[in-house]
Amino acid sequence: MRKSFRLLGACLLPVLLTAQTRATVVEHTCTDLQAIPEYRIDQVKNGIQSHYAHTSHGSQLTWGLEFVEDGDPFYAFEICCSYLPQSSGEWCIFDGQE
Repeated sequence: MRKSFRLLGACLLPVLLTAQTRATVVEHTCTDLQAIPEYRIDQVKNGIQSHYAHTSHGSQLTWGLEFVEDGDPFYAFEICCSYLPQSSGEWCIFDGQE
């Protein structure tokens, strides 16, 4: 019985600890990039690769990313058409319908 409780406690502890941490919600109305913790930006730049398939209207988002990066190189990204770039320390984005 004690072993079952220890196992249950070991399984629930990460859930309880996660539940007590406050989430940061940044959605489409946010205009303050400082609201996003720097460590979250670093997590994206160092561990997330994306595929962005869009129509001609979708290029507004990629242009927006360029303006953000021009304003502050901390928000570096690499976007390539038809292939996924392999750049270190940048958010890598495959841009295309392939």
